[in-house]
Amino acid sequence: MSFRKLVQIGLLLSAMLLLFAVACGDDTADEPSGDAATPGTTAVATPTEGAATQPTQAPQTQAPTQQRTQPTPPPPPAEKLSVVTTTNILADWASVIGGDRVEVTSLLPADADPHTYQPGAKDITLVADADLVLSIGLSLEATWLEELITNAAGDSSEIVAVGEYVDPIDFVELMGEHDDHDENGEEHAGEIMGRLLIGDGETGAMSVIDLEHGDVEQDAFDLGSRAGRIYPTHSGRFAIAVSSDANTVHVFDGGIYLEEHGDHFDLVEDEVESLDIDLTGDRPVHLYISGEWATVFYDGSGDVVLLNEHELEEEGSDYVPTKFNVGGQHGAAVPLAHELFAVSIQHPSYDSDPSEYGLPVGAMIVDLHGDELFRAEEGCEGLHGDAGNGHAAVFGCVGGVLAVEADHGEYESVFIPAPAGEPDDFRITSMWGYDGLDHFFGLGSAVGLYLVEPEDGSMEQIIPASEDLRPINVAVSHDGEKLLVVMSDGELRMYDAHDMDLLASKRDFLSTPVEAGFWARPHIATAPDAIFITDSVGGEVMQLDGHDLEVVDHWDVDGNPTKIAFVGILGDSEDHEEEGHMEEGEDHGHEEEEEHGHEEEGADAHEGHDHGELDPHFWFDPLRVKQAVNTIAEKLSALDADGQSYFLANAVSYGEELDDLHHWIEEQVSQLPEDRRVLVTSHDAFQYLAQRYGFEVVGTVFPLSTEAEPSAKEMIELIEAIEHEGVPAVFGERGHSDRLAQRVAEETGAELIGGLYAGSLGQPGGEAGTYVDLMRFNVTTIVEALQ
Repeated sequence: MSFRKLVQIGLLLSAMLLLFAVACGDDTADEPSGDAATPGTTAVATPTEGAATQPTQAPQTQAPTQQRTQPTPPPPPAEKLSVVTTTNILADWASVIGGDRVEVTSLLPADADPHTYQPGAKDITLVADADLVLSIGLSLEATWLEELITNAAGDSSEIVAVGEYVDPIDFVELMGEHDDHDENGEEHAGEIMGRLLIGDGETGAMSVIDLEHGDVEQDAFDLGSRAGRIYPTHSGRFAIAVSSDANTVHVFDGGIYLEEHGDHFDLVEDEVESLDIDLTGDRPVHLYISGEWATVFYDGSGDVVLLNEHELEEEGSDYVPTKFNVGGQHGAAVPLAHELFAVSIQHPSYDSDPSEYGLPVGAMIVDLHGDELFRAEEGCEGLHGDAGNGHAAVFGCVGGVLAVEADHGEYESVFIPAPAGEPDDFRITSMWGYDGLDHFFGLGSAVGLYLVEPEDGSMEQIIPASEDLRPINVAVSHDGEKLLVVMSDGELRMYDAHDMDLLASKRDFLSTPVEAGFWARPHIATAPDAIFITDSVGGEVMQLDGHDLEVVDHWDVDGNPTKIAFVGILGDSEDHEEEGHMEEGEDHGHEEEEEHGHEEEGADAHEGHDHGELDPHFWFDPLRVKQAVNTIAEKLSALDADGQSYFLANAVSYGEELDDLHHWIEEQVSQLPEDRRVLVTSHDAFQYLAQRYGFEVVGTVFPLSTEAEPSAKEMIELIEAIEHEGVPAVFGERGHSDRLAQRVAEETGAELIGGLYAGSLGQPGGEAGTYVDLMRFNVTTIVEALQ
């Protein structure tokens, strides 16, 4: 049974208990949950030795909290579960979910720094005796926690790194590149570290645009046939190009990437290189990229070839991909988590007439060797178009969409029918998805664009199609935050990918009439704060601003520029990541059929840190916290089966409060003009907040760690960036010295605002005594300082 089903069962049981309580006249059933929405009365044990406090820098504005009924707990257990957490933020969540069935202890005191914490002998005993140990993970506590666990030797304790379940964003160390203007103050292409690969829709030529210098290398490579698809890999270092008519696939090293050297990264800038990997085969058509995997489906043979980006980095042209066969078909393969893949199923009559029965009839989940683990019971007539979000994959069908899901060894499928009133031949032919988005987008040339929700089995039309106006291509931004739609009249629309609010639109910039056919219609690639679009009719590639869609640069490209991919450093203060932790894939297409969209999740460029490749500070995004809370509920349920429905209902209730917090933050930030949404903080902990709510992290006082002081060059770069961006305030953090931040503020004229909470809660009952209080305090402080 999937975790989602368990949550639904928990909700049902909670509702039944509530009705019973009301019927019996139980007045306690209607008591409000309070700001922390904490069921039960269990206190969080948080050591306070050496905890530092600082005065409040800005008044806190409390958002109205919706009163919610709390689930009725089952009888208390004979012995409570012992839960130890590395931070008191985790302890707050565990207490909310566990209620009086758990005893929670945080190793980290209030106002402490998780990066520099040193455990003692008492902590070893706590970990050794715990039923469950919760850490943030993602290298936040890597050194001291690993040593602590080794010393504790707690074989009976389950260790769970919650951050691994929240789609973390990539964390790369990148300094400088603050000034994106020339000496005359005009913007230039060098602000983005990378290149564009442009495939011709008529010939086999591929051109390269150097974004740093603005140079165009016309017809730099020969793909062998017109470019079917060119998509970047997750990190942005490689690109894969499919040449169906030439029966081959090309892998390009973009040449610009960050190479790790111990505690720092070096920037590598080489030429674009075509790797000598043998990927010839019988008509490769479908290409999909998600996370570390790329899948290529060869229609003629039914071969599925799997390419792993990490192995490509290590082996280069010596790399030998994994391959298995599922039978000839116009098929597809979508990577899922844990080295699983959703693969289409050959039509049973394919061998009798491949041209008539070329389209698949359903989907199955297989492992890395192609062994079948699950087969969808629901059929899918005319399967074409697919997408994934890590744990689920969807496929376009006649009459609806088929979704298959893998969730910790549980598998399920559901067919989502077209909305009522749609024609019988309703067909979605292209799909888009992204890790971190629960919903998908489906496009059919005759029916328009649809929002597909597998969780509740619904489908809703977003943009209709008519003879005069219809959507012809779609892309999701590299961070998964924005949906880009090209209309048949040449208009480009940008939506919020979560709630589908229209953010901006652009007209009259493409050559008209716009070509709507697959091989020549406009295609899109994205990078941090930038959108690139091809204009095959005008022979141009344009760069648009990622906020307002204004044209900021353009390049003339020979022939018919159509397919496009960005390779380089996928990093900026406003990335969503990771999907980024992950990146999502794009479909494929056919000469006579719609192409499916690929979106990749970008690597967030953090200006240095002492963490690993993934940013651990996910708690600054309440929507990711919902994922963490669900994981905690699942882990507690596995240890206490009698409390399962209670834990799951608490997770749902707290999830609703996190939704309220998210909307409140959106309202607060909306008071700021966009040009005032700029952050300079003590260390790089606020990228998740920036991504989710539209801030730009201009820089950090401590670029590499919370202990190592910046060099003189780094200080100068930060000061210049603050002056260039007109940053009004520099934010200090509790537990960190404000000495250097004060110096930066004095040099730039910015105001020093101390006291943000970054790695831990404040004192219990204080202004940041709970996670919700912490977020409200921080957001209020930031918004009031930047107004």
